Amino acid sequence: GSVIWCHNAWGLEDIPSWLEGTLHANNIFDGGTRGSYEHSFYRYLDLGINVPFSTGTDWFIYDFSRVYVPAEERLSAEQWLERLRAGQSFITNGPLLMFDVNGVSSGQTVELSKGDMVTIKGTANGRVNFRQLELIWNGKVIETTDSQPKAGHFRAELHHQFRADEPGWIALRIPPPPEADKKNPNHPKNEYGRDLFGHTSAIFVDVDNQKRFNVESAQSLIEELERSQKLIANNALFADDTERQTIEAIYQQALQDLKQRIESNDR
Repeated sequence: GSVIWCHNAWGLEDIPSWLEGTLHANNIFDGGTRGSYEHSFYRYLDLGINVPFSTGTDWFIYDFSRVYVPAEERLSAEQWLERLRAGQSFITNGPLLMFDVNGVSSGQTVELSKGDMVTIKGTANGRVNFRQLELIWNGKVIETTDSQPKAGHFRAELHHQFRADEPGWIALRIPPPPEADKKNPNHPKNEYGRDLFGHTSAIFVDVDNQKRFNVESAQSLIEELERSQKLIANNALFADDTERQTIEAIYQQALQDLKQRIESNDR
């Protein structure tokens, strides 16, 4: 089966599940715009973990939230899920996104030597004005281009080059919606009056056989795991000690995994 973590920031066991490799994609904005890309995706990508972007409407149709994968022919459900698991996806409730890095697309890896050129091409097309297309490198916006009216819709094209001095990951997005407690009435809306969003899954860039690993991101995950442990210890109800120990072991294993990754990176 294919397992998708839903409602992004809700729940506690997304971190140990991603570290253990039991998840295949991560939802965001599938029941509102609570949460952020940084929390749901970027910190995992910073550890070199391929977390495919996914989304969808919740228990009724209130938005156009959809996840897309490429198709040269009619897809079966099995083929669609296979491409989602591979990270060949983009999410949107408005514009359609396409991009490649050195000729490869989302979910793939570009192998380079230090100093090699990285060439990115990206486009976005939408029925309503999404205003801007952003290029993301290791979680930071490094290039933007404005959308322009064209033949009854809006389009943005982005072309960018830089030299690869370190490993990382690249993605395209339109400016993200404000979080629920920071609503911005000026953020562009779609036909349902919902804040527009759009984001591709990542393309990884390995440099001299090295993958991206950010120690600060790993430390932040450790801190969140420790907070979750305290929350469970103080609030969770278990039928017996065996159940408690089983859950505690999940978090202990995740903490051990992260600490080992940090040690390996230091070496």
